Amino acid sequence: MNAGLYIIPLGLLAASAYSFYKVYVGYNSGTTQQTTTGIVETDGKVIPKGPLFFGVMLLLAAIAISLAIYSENRPYDPKKDGPLPTKVEDGRVPAEELLNK
Repeated sequence: MNAGLYIIPLGLLAASAYSFYKVYVGYNSGTTQQTTTGIVETDGKVIPKGPLFFGVMLLLAAIAISLAIYSENRPYDPKKDGPLPTKVEDGRVPAEELLNK
């Protein structure tokens, strides 16, 4: 199994974690608004939607890529994969038989 390929989804997972961290920091920072009377700062909790969207997309991409890598490299299982394909007769003669003639 080629475990080196799992570095790709691991990188996406790290980027997703960073994006979720940015959502956490943004949520706990409060809001600042500029009004006609000046700048108003509040303690309101607002979820930043941009980093949240990218974090979710990166997380889903990491899961999808991990599943694709696993399905490509998993060992053969006769219960899931069925019997091994049988040899197809195509009329070719092995080289050993030609040498013996």
